[in-house]
Amino acid sequence: MVISSDRVRTVKNIVVYFSTPYALRLYLVAALLGGLYLLAEQLDVAVWPEVIHWRYGPLVGTAVIGFWVLFAGVWQHNLRMTVGVPIGFFVALRHSAMLLVGKYLPGKIWGVVARERDLASTGCTSQQVYTATYIEQVLTLHSGAVLGLWALFLIDRPGWWQASLLALSVVSLIIIPQSHRLLMRWLGDGLGSRWQGTARLVDNLSLSVVSYARLFAGYLLQWLALGSILVTLQLLTTGVWPVGPQLVLLVGVNAIAMIAGFLALFSPGGIGIREGVMVALLTPSLGLSQAMILSIMMRLVMVLADLLIGIGAVIFDHRMRGSRSAVNARF
Repeated sequence: MVISSDRVRTVKNIVVYFSTPYALRLYLVAALLGGLYLLAEQLDVAVWPEVIHWRYGPLVGTAVIGFWVLFAGVWQHNLRMTVGVPIGFFVALRHSAMLLVGKYLPGKIWGVVARERDLASTGCTSQQVYTATYIEQVLTLHSGAVLGLWALFLIDRPGWWQASLLALSVVSLIIIPQSHRLLMRWLGDGLGSRWQGTARLVDNLSLSVVSYARLFAGYLLQWLALGSILVTLQLLTTGVWPVGPQLVLLVGVNAIAMIAGFLALFSPGGIGIREGVMVALLTPSLGLSQAMILSIMMRLVMVLADLLIGIGAVIFDHRMRGSRSAVNARF
């Protein structure tokens, strides 16, 4: 079968278009519309608390802002540490918006692609971006799983359980990067003769134990910041600050529910999966009604935050490109 030159030209034009700022804006707008649709669906089925203690509202907002700042900062640190690419904080914040808003489109990969296209304009290679993204996903899952295990097996357990879990968590920081390096070396030996550049890719993916632990700490803090949003929502809806086991439970269960929603690739934003897992794990301690309220309110707050940051990213991107054009025209 012979492919005509017209078709080849059409494919090339499409690829070129997806490398332009217009395509990134279109992606963000489409993702924002997807988020708005999910928000409208949630409002239709929302279970509202009988009383909302509005005086704690600023704490919720502070927790959301803290998470976004930390999320952007960890991505910034990841790029610099793994592939040696420095970016500014506001660029990292725009990338965070691209990634988190992108989950509202089917497939959940569009945020990663948009982030790669954005960095390509600065001379960063696709291999570098996807390497940092891969490491990001590994560390996100690892740190979230550790936090989730603490929530499920720490409460009402004897001291030796807690000591064993702590030891297991520390050992995993050694075993996982070492096992990962062996796996990468094996893949490099098997694929190096077929694909050029495999050795370099494998080197970038193989983090030392110390580097892995440093990045792990950042992603663990990111999960704690995300869990703090659920904690403040519990305070907002009950007026009582969760302490002790309940505090650990909320932070850990939130991580487990988020991971479950992330792994459900067929579900935009993990809709339904995240809420179902959260309700199932919180009901024995908080009751069905409060568990449902927290799961729905967490979804609403996160979607609203994603949309606001996403809109801000579009506006910021438009102004930044306008400023660059003005400077170029001046010279």
